[in-house]
Amino acid sequence: MQQVMRETPLTIKEALKVIPKITGRRMHYSGVYRWVTQGLCGVRLETWRAGTVIVTSEEALWRFFDRVTTAQDRQRDKAQRTRKADKGPGEAERRKSREAARRNLEACGVLRRSA
Repeated sequence: MQQVMRETPLTIKEALKVIPKITGRRMHYSGVYRWVTQGLCGVRLETWRAGTVIVTSEEALWRFFDRVTTAQDRQRDKAQRTRKADKGPGEAERRKSREAARRNLEACGVLRRSA
């Protein structure tokens, strides 16, 4: 917070003008307010209050965007690792498992030994 207080202050309305228009439209006040109160991907926008006015800075916005991007990258990487871990056994493990099952069935007399 100390760092934000040394930067050029912006109200949320002023911050809306700094945020780039990605979809061709300006972001809504409630979206930035949500970043302040609830955060995005576990990251909250740095702010302080001047009376009843919520104040941030342009630098705090860019730090927020950077941290959100990093958090999203981590979440995506974690999801990819989880998907790789959930793929199950590879071809070699499946082959070994089939051979072990075949040997067990032959030992029990369910299957005849192949010549």
